[in-house]
Amino acid sequence: MDKQKVAKQLVKLAKSLVAVRLKPGDRVQISGGSGIDSDKTGVVVNRREIKIDNHGIPSNTLTDPYKPVDWKSEVAIRLDDGGLLTMFKNRLKKIGSRKASNIFNDRKVTEAYLEAALWSSTTDDGEPMDRDYSVRDLDSSSVREATKDCKRFLADAKKALGDEALNELTDKEMGHDFWLTRNGHGAGFWDGDINETTGEVLTKICKKYGEAYILEDDEGGIYYQG
Repeated sequence: MDKQKVAKQLVKLAKSLVAVRLKPGDRVQISGGSGIDSDKTGVVVNRREIKIDNHGIPSNTLTDPYKPVDWKSEVAIRLDDGGLLTMFKNRLKKIGSRKASNIFNDRKVTEAYLEAALWSSTTDDGEPMDRDYSVRDLDSSSVREATKDCKRFLADAKKALGDEALNELTDKEMGHDFWLTRNGHGAGFWDGDINETTGEVLTKICKKYGEAYILEDDEGGIYYQG
């Protein structure tokens, strides 16, 4: 074999080993030769969706991993059938991206926002509010006000950052972290795995809204105050 052919084969091999640059929202196809998952398609999701045990091993994926996940070489994927798994980047082919118009679901963001409000707030007796109440205990007026806040926040975030930067966040993360950040809790957009600049911008936006509250009324119910 001449040197030119050897060089071409080496270049081809090197290209096959280079991992494609992927971000949440990208549609991918798993390459052939990857076992039972070969040729399946799905969407790259934020790695926070993968639950990790005390040994760093995924515990909620379709497969049964035996070693810790390496996020430098792997990504989290939600397959088209709904299952979660982790896959090496060099075994994936990018086939598209999630449409920007579908980036967030207002209802799901608001639900996550109110869930965070309940488990991070306390009753008049100092007990965690989600011990005695759920989102369903809020009246329709409270839900409308919370939804209005979330929609405004999503619009502000999109205007400041654009769809591509926000693609790495899920509905649940946007809702949870909006509540936690605007209320100055010990976690939020500034404390996650997202791009540092994205986290800083979202934090600044949240602070403009000021604090919000879930409060008990005199009739044994709860209400939202933004």
